[in-house]
Amino acid sequence: MDEQLTKGLIETFLRFKRIKMPIPPKTGGGKQDLSVMETVLLKKISEGSIDGFCDLEEECHVSKSAVSQMVGVLEEKGFITRDIDKTNRRKRLLGLTPKGRGTVDTIGKEMDAYFAGIIQRFGENDTRLLVSLCNRFAEIVEERSEKIHRH
Repeated sequence: MDEQLTKGLIETFLRFKRIKMPIPPKTGGGKQDLSVMETVLLKKISEGSIDGFCDLEEECHVSKSAVSQMVGVLEEKGFITRDIDKTNRRKRLLGLTPKGRGTVDTIGKEMDAYFAGIIQRFGENDTRLLVSLCNRFAEIVEERSEKIHRH
């Protein structure tokens, strides 16, 4: 095994961990209202592709407790509503308030512009290749982690 390659891989992951995503804008008051993950969560809810907490865990790649905490914070701040599904009382229905909808529209445009700049500079083909390789790499890491945790 090439030690330099292993070291380079670790250093690359640490470098990505240090990168700061653009912080969502203030939506009122004097301090930051949303974290980047809360912003992602709002966007996922707005897309309507979320069917309760389990989908949020899967879509956002975070634990159930992290999702629960973020949902609670977003509800407390007035960005989302949370109701119980009348056909399945164990299921939670999440929706955006007018404040949440407006925030998603604003943040969505800013995030789209941010990533469009990255894609333009990196190139569409290289971005597609990077996404494909990163997904493949994540699958391998997840498989190896599952094997280790099963033993």
